[in-house]
Amino acid sequence: MSDGKKNPDKGMDLRYMVPALEVVWSEPPTYNEPPVNSGAGGGADTRGIVGIVRADLKAMRDTETTMLTDANVAVSEYENVRMYTLDHMGSIFGQAAAGHIEYRSNSQGGVSQTQEPNEFRASAKKFAATMNPAMERALEQIGGVLEKMGEYIALVNQSGQVFAQADDRSRFPEPPGA
Repeated sequence: MSDGKKNPDKGMDLRYMVPALEVVWSEPPTYNEPPVNSGAGGGADTRGIVGIVRADLKAMRDTETTMLTDANVAVSEYENVRMYTLDHMGSIFGQAAAGHIEYRSNSQGGVSQTQEPNEFRASAKKFAATMNPAMERALEQIGGVLEKMGEYIALVNQSGQVFAQADDRSRFPEPPGA
């Protein structure tokens, strides 16, 4: 490392930290059901006069659907990179590259060949010992971001369910003097 500090991950296999991801919703759950863990069916009486609350559920659903579509693309691309990287870690930096073959003509008109060693193999192995764990950490971090994206989409959905449930349970107050 250029700052003079030793890399604690050098030579480590961190594949166990790299999450495999999938998007579990093909489309967002309906707003017509009570949200999970909404407290429905128990707890304190929350009825009363509340000010005007406005929520554009169509805009919320459109945004949620767009995010879900983007999440599907991002997770698919992440999985492509993750699988390629993990499948090729032993050779991605040339650490498994063979040398080259040299052909020489001999005096009898024949051709002989010799396998010359790869002069970069040792440095490629040294470089890979640092870079492979760094790639695994990068994949872990990207996977973490995508997981947070999924959690955010679920929270947007739950917000839509909460607003829809609040609207469904809304009642006009009793008229004055009734």
